[in-house]
Amino acid sequence: MLFLPRFRSCRLPALALVLLLNGCQTSRIGRVHQEEIKSSLRVFQNAINGRSFETLNPILSHNVQVDGLPPEMSLAGLKAGMQWMPARVDGIQILSAAKQPQGSEVKVVLCMGNKGLPLRIGFDQQAKIRSIDGDPVWKPAGATVPTMFTSRFIVSGGLLFVQATINERTGFFLFDTGSSHLLLNQKYFTANMETGMTGISAGIHGLRPPGGLVKVRSLRWEGLQARDLIGELHDFSNMERPAITPLLGAISHAEVKNCSVVFEWKRKVIQVFPIGRNGTRRLAKGEAAPTAEIPFLYFVHLPLFNARIGDKEFPMLFDSGAQVNLLPTLAGVENHFRPFGQLTGFSDGGDPQKVSAVTGAVDNVWLGAASYRWLPFVIHPLPYFAGKGMLGVPIFQQSRMEINFPAKKIFLWQ
Repeated sequence: MLFLPRFRSCRLPALALVLLLNGCQTSRIGRVHQEEIKSSLRVFQNAINGRSFETLNPILSHNVQVDGLPPEMSLAGLKAGMQWMPARVDGIQILSAAKQPQGSEVKVVLCMGNKGLPLRIGFDQQAKIRSIDGDPVWKPAGATVPTMFTSRFIVSGGLLFVQATINERTGFFLFDTGSSHLLLNQKYFTANMETGMTGISAGIHGLRPPGGLVKVRSLRWEGLQARDLIGELHDFSNMERPAITPLLGAISHAEVKNCSVVFEWKRKVIQVFPIGRNGTRRLAKGEAAPTAEIPFLYFVHLPLFNARIGDKEFPMLFDSGAQVNLLPTLAGVENHFRPFGQLTGFSDGGDPQKVSAVTGAVDNVWLGAASYRWLPFVIHPLPYFAGKGMLGVPIFQQSRMEINFPAKKIFLWQ
């Protein structure tokens, strides 16, 4: 899931497209380029109000990036309606513009009634949009974890669920580091934000917009506390079971990104450690050294690292909310794979969709110095994650696992 930010007050006459480049702060932007930017912003407003990607597409750079997403996901997100607003955009107020080596960056506010959404829009030399990023007036609130805490989890449908309290209501939450921000079940919550830019959710079936945005006063999960969050509504109907009712939503990467998280499957517990300035946590007394220490990079908000099968390395993403492990292809590792059968349906929380995918197990998967025998996989490419696989719940079912998000390291015990 991907979220674009909050809004501010905006005072403009209705239906006015206000372009203030001549009077705002500029840095050596020529008059011709200014006029081209004005023209692109008019098209941008018309595309938003008409909910038309066809109108928007001519003013997009071929490698457009939205809110830090890779170009292929950005374009797919825009096609899926990432920029469509719940309210009509009455005007665009330009606050400042600055020349950059690749073009220019313009700070704007999209005005909708008496509310507005601040954005930074990058333009290339031809005044086509190369980037769209949020420019929040205030920094979004973060979660705090003063001390280490341990939380028991329930396994349902092969996934991990913990109990937490949101706005004084207690229920179950999927523990899903594959979501970039807090998700809420549309069965129990109603959108209560009049304006705001929707994000998109990346799932096994591609990208889709949320069902709306919800202001959240408070979230408390054991020792983790957060206030003034924004949750995105999604369909959890296929995931809820009596043992995890009410299923209120999903705790995401955003809530634990400053922590280290340990999964202990046998004990059915998750431990969450606050991380010091040096990127480390305090080791428990008698804690054994890990078998493997694996550095990772971030791909969007997902940890990315290599797994080796035979002589071939696969770039793998980690997602604690993934029920299965995925490989994009068997090319080059066919002799290491034992097929089990055919999978005919996948669900990303809502109703399953039909697919055709081979299931099976790989004889030996190496993650650094740790090796895993006959690890189960589904052979299915991830939309917009070309060539990448994914490791989910089955990997930490095998052994103790820790992911230190600030240090960008994964530790494995065998």
